[in-house]
Amino acid sequence: MTKTHTTGTKGEDVAVQFLKARGFRVLERNYSVQTGEIDIIAESYEGTLHFVEVKTSARALSREIGDYWPEERVNTKKQEHILKTAEVYLKGRDIAAQCDVIAVILDDKNGKAHVRFVENAF
Repeated sequence: MTKTHTTGTKGEDVAVQFLKARGFRVLERNYSVQTGEIDIIAESYEGTLHFVEVKTSARALSREIGDYWPEERVNTKKQEHILKTAEVYLKGRDIAAQCDVIAVILDDKNGKAHVRFVENAF
């Protein structure tokens, strides 16, 4: 397992715990079909489906980072793949849905995870 893969998995674990702590029910992890992959599919307490892309960075937080957060790496191409994959998942279902991004920075100085939840990101 590569360091990038390990970091991504840790970030997804943090994101799952973050969502569960806020009352979400996680339905799928790493949902994959021909059109692409969605990191997490979760249902909120009011019944909305959330297609969640998780972006993780593993480094110390410092003033040099400025306003950089990993969610900035969810480009238009990635958004298109997520939307197409969400359409596959939603086929035949009549339910409200949205696409979110969870950015995770794993702080190597103190071992804490810093999370930013961007709802309706695209």
